[in-house]
Amino acid sequence: MMSLLDRIRAQAGKTSSSRWTVLALLSGVLSLAWAAYHPGLSGDFLFDDYANLPALGDYGRIDSAAAFWRYITSGSADPTGRPLALLSFLIDADNWPADPYPFKRTSVLLHLLNGCLLFGLLAQLGKYTGRTTRDSDFAALFGAAMWLLHPLLVSTTLYVVQREAMLPATFVLLGLSGYVHGRELAVQGRVRGIALSAVAIGLCTILAVLSKANGALLPMLAWVLDSVLLRQQRVIHPRTRHGFARLRATMLVAPSALLLAYLVYKAYSGLSHGILAERPWTLSERLLTEARVIVDYLSAPRLA
Repeated sequence: MMSLLDRIRAQAGKTSSSRWTVLALLSGVLSLAWAAYHPGLSGDFLFDDYANLPALGDYGRIDSAAAFWRYITSGSADPTGRPLALLSFLIDADNWPADPYPFKRTSVLLHLLNGCLLFGLLAQLGKYTGRTTRDSDFAALFGAAMWLLHPLLVSTTLYVVQREAMLPATFVLLGLSGYVHGRELAVQGRVRGIALSAVAIGLCTILAVLSKANGALLPMLAWVLDSVLLRQQRVIHPRTRHGFARLRATMLVAPSALLLAYLVYKAYSGLSHGILAERPWTLSERLLTEARVIVDYLSAPRLA
């Protein structure tokens, strides 16, 4: 018995040591990402920044409730106007013209936050892959490092108005992490796990959609995770089985089905009736052009 306890303690000590190592490495990756992005903080505003950010000064300095409300409701993108994304710009300035440095700094910090959230989510999901905790943590670290350091996200991070794309990712990652944790509690028979999952999906979907419409994908992403990876541990405890099944049906499956139906309708409408009148191209022309751009991009190295 003592030998078994000693082995358990030794294994726990190795796991703890490994986790501290991973966290130290994650800190190093975050520092490296900040150093890589730091030169870009001195850049100027770009393209659509000038079409969106001047709303900060359309009604003068935002220093009153009335000015604040006019600004928050001034958005025209998406049915919601993306008010939460507009709100985030007030972190950096309350008037226009403004210095681009604070905007870019906030966006880089948000990028680092998303990397941490991704690491946490991947570490949560690692236990469902059959790997050891150590292997799962290092895999999560690798995934987060790729997110933080991949050049593909440089344009999104340093292009200020693209914060409207970064914020939904923040809430989607939070929502998925909350759902996974709540589901784990429900598997153990804890009723509060149902409430946690419901709040995570419901609240984070609302916040994500208020940042950009693609945040509506959160329930579908959670459904895919639940059906493909998390199903290895089914919620079968009598105290939580029926409640979690209802939550899954009402907050994952039903919203996903509605979203798919809407996208099918919009695709049909776009192909049959064309795109908005102010656009100089049709939806079919845009889809064909994007395919040609991808082919040209992939063939460019061979042509060089």
